[in-house]
Amino acid sequence: MILLFVHCWFFLLLQNIGITDAGVYECIAQNSKGEASRSTEVVVRRQTQIRQAPADLTVTAGTQAKFVCTALTDPDEAGVSISSSVPQSIR
Repeated sequence: MILLFVHCWFFLLLQNIGITDAGVYECIAQNSKGEASRSTEVVVRRQTQIRQAPADLTVTAGTQAKFVCTALTDPDEAGVSISSSVPQSIR
């Protein structure tokens, strides 16, 4: 965390953000006339990672092909899908 002061402006610079940096941050200003404050929430999203990629398969025509794919992502952004690059006319 770096606190910068430039021309009467304060900046809080968070570098190398991690999950533990998420939370509520508060700015407090005070002088002889009183105090004011405002807060903001920082939400840190985790990059989606494929944990298990679907494997290549060889199957017999007329049978089923089952692909398994697992991923790690934020619960708020969860969703894993497998799409096909096989032309519709071959399916």
